This record gives sequence, structure tokens and C-alpha cells, in this order.
Amino acid sequence: MTNKIYFLVLFAALACSTEKKQTENEPEKPVEHLPPVVVTMPAPATSNIVVKQQFMIFHNLKRCWHDAPRLTWDEGLAQAAARDAATCLLTTTNAGDSIAYGQSLGQIKAQDNWYLEFLTYPYGKDSYPDTVGNFARMVWQDSRTFGCAVTKCGGEDVYYCKYSPQADPDHAQGKVKFLKPSFLKCSGTN
Repeated sequence: MTNKIYFLVLFAALACSTEKKQTENEPEKPVEHLPPVVVTMPAPATSNIVVKQQFMIFHNLKRCWHDAPRLTWDEGLAQAAARDAATCLLTTTNAGDSIAYGQSLGQIKAQDNWYLEFLTYPYGKDSYPDTVGNFARMVWQDSRTFGCAVTKCGGEDVYYCKYSPQADPDHAQGKVKFLKPSFLKCSGTN
């Protein structure tokens, strides 16, 4: 399936190319870049349920570890994440977003990087720094829905998720809990 997507992207890029041969007297024109290709989870009709489920299982497993309620998938948030990811600005647009990027990062590793911020999270404080924001968003007690998107930007894999209600970095006390002692009893379906 992945090979088909890459082939279709390559084919579309070649088909959309409108580059004309230059004559000797024409000045050289700058190269135009194609917009990024965004794959939203799930896309209508060609839904990749496995990718969507990987996001859901990973998030809900980690949320269970921190005694947070399960999240459900929100297609509107996934579409918003896709729009933001398509800008290829490798920063979040607001406090309710998580973003990870890197060459050959992979979906699970991206989420794992977000989660590992728990090691330096300031539990019991009323605010948290940007350096642990992805973890806070992932396990925020008030969040109930989320949606994610994946895109390629300049050779980088970009993973972008949005949550609702959003995390509030200035009012965090009690919204992110410690790892619970019985975390081994959790599964991604809790």
C-alpha cells in the first residue's frame, strides 16, 4: 500500500510538471516547488485504519498509564492537523497541538518522543514549559478527542496531532497525573 502511495505521488509530481525548455535568449526562471503531500488519518474511501488505530492505541495506552480518560478520534481535528501540517512550518500553531518531525522518524517513534517528555514534566506545578508540552497534551485529563495527520516536508516526516479540549500550559495543576502504580494493567483499549 505504501509503495502505491509513493508511486502515485511521484506520478502526480511528474504529471503536474509544467517546466518548459528554455531557449538561449530566455532568462532562467526560479524552480517552483510542489506543495507537500498530506495523508490524513483516515482519508475518506482510502482510509488507512491501521495508522489511525496506531495513534489511538498508543495515545490511550499512555493515557491509561496516567489515569486519564480515553480519547476518541475526531475527523475535524484530523483535517485541521492536516491543514497545519501542510504548511510545513515545523512549529505548533497553538497550545493544543503536538508536532514531531525527523528523517525516518516513524509514527510510533514520534509518539514515543512526545511521551518521553514525562521524564522532566514538573508534576504538581501550575504551569509547564514548552519542552514537555507534547507529553502534557497527550495525557491532559480534560481532553476527550483528538485527530492527527502525517506529511512529508523537505524529506522530513511530520506528525501533527490536535486535541480537544486543549491543554493549558498556564493552568496545569492536577491536569497531568503521575504514572500510576498499576500501569501494567493498562492496554490501548482501556
